[in-house]
Amino acid sequence: MQEATVATAYAIAGYATGATHVSSSGNTLAQIGIANAFAMVRNLETLSSGAALTTTLAGNGAVPQSEINTLATFWPRASTQRDPVPPLAAHC
Repeated sequence: MQEATVATAYAIAGYATGATHVSSSGNTLAQIGIANAFAMVRNLETLSSGAALTTTLAGNGAVPQSEINTLATFWPRASTQRDPVPPLAAHC
């Protein structure tokens, strides 16, 4: 599931203001952009399994699968303790 975390972070990076905050200016174009960023997540991973895809769902785009998988190996494994900021993200 770390692939899902990395893919989501990749998709919404342009709107992330920190490890736990996403925002935009709120104007019409920004709202469309942030909606598209969240929609892009499903083009990067299989939502049910969290596995990174090799191509987009429509087959018309490449997914940086190897980069997503590589970064996912460095992402801390989920723990039973709820921590709002993953340790790795806190140091980025």
